[in-house]
Amino acid sequence: MTQKQFILNEVAKIVGVKAHVIAYAISSQTLPEPKLRIAGKRVFSAKEVENIKTHFENRTKKEAHDKIGRAHV
Repeated sequence: MTQKQFILNEVAKIVGVKAHVIAYAISSQTLPEPKLRIAGKRVFSAKEVENIKTHFENRTKKEAHDKIGRAHV
């Protein structure tokens, strides 16, 4: 059984961030490089997409929490 695979632009649409933001997170080693490349393009598994989505959800929550903390100083 083959699993669905996603290219960077598809991942960006699913996650709700621009593709270059994901690419930057990977190049700065904030996110791991996907295990698969086809014709030089990053190809992500469903599990990798879920991990990226979780990463950006957590980052957004942390940024919101930090802004609230600064507002009460």
